[in-house]
Amino acid sequence: MFLNLDGDFKYGTANYEQYISSLDTNLDQASMGFVDGYSADGAQLLFSRFKLPDSTFIKFKKSELFNLPVKLIARLMNTDGVWWADNFILQDGVVNIDFKSQGESGGSGELKTFSGSLTQDGQPVSRAVYALAIGGDVPKLLASAVSDDMGNYSLEWNGYAGPIIVTATDDYGMPFAAEALLSSGARIHPIAPNGYVYEVTSSGTTGAIEPTWPAVEGESVTSGEVQLVAKPFYRPKSAGPFTIV
Repeated sequence: MFLNLDGDFKYGTANYEQYISSLDTNLDQASMGFVDGYSADGAQLLFSRFKLPDSTFIKFKKSELFNLPVKLIARLMNTDGVWWADNFILQDGVVNIDFKSQGESGGSGELKTFSGSLTQDGQPVSRAVYALAIGGDVPKLLASAVSDDMGNYSLEWNGYAGPIIVTATDDYGMPFAAEALLSSGARIHPIAPNGYVYEVTSSGTTGAIEPTWPAVEGESVTSGEVQLVAKPFYRPKSAGPFTIV
């Protein structure tokens, strides 16, 4: 499966004014994540939405949900498991989504694999990739991997056959922390999201206060001993369903 993370998936290019329905959730406030919306039978991926860290709210287009039963499946970064809501319908007066949770599925039986490649703006890229099982009553996280420098990845699990969704996620890094030791290649992000992450080019200890972050790709910023360069953050992108036999 080929998946291209193009410029439209840069976080900073999203027009959030169009997402007029802001719904509260029971998802972990501190975590960044994403929510995929499917037809009620799970056969069609309808939309994907981004959950910002330090918030339990997710913004949707009202037209995507109003009076339409959908299956919602959420994944939180750096957290095992899957969260879902079956037959959710947005109607007047509905202000929240109550997600159920399911841990990672180890599984048993025949070895299954799914392979593909990732590009970002047409170039191979290394990213985290996840396979979610969406067949049956309970969605499950089947496998995760990191694509190599040529963008290639292979996901493996045991037992499950049926429809899956594959999602690629960018590295959001850790939030800025004062006087933190950072090594070259590490990523951090501002306390207030601005659509960029900052990759360490010269290791050391960060300063006592958060710097002014440049919002231009390739610009540098210094924090204490640490040199960083701005890189656009790409929102998670899902594809599928794909049928595993």
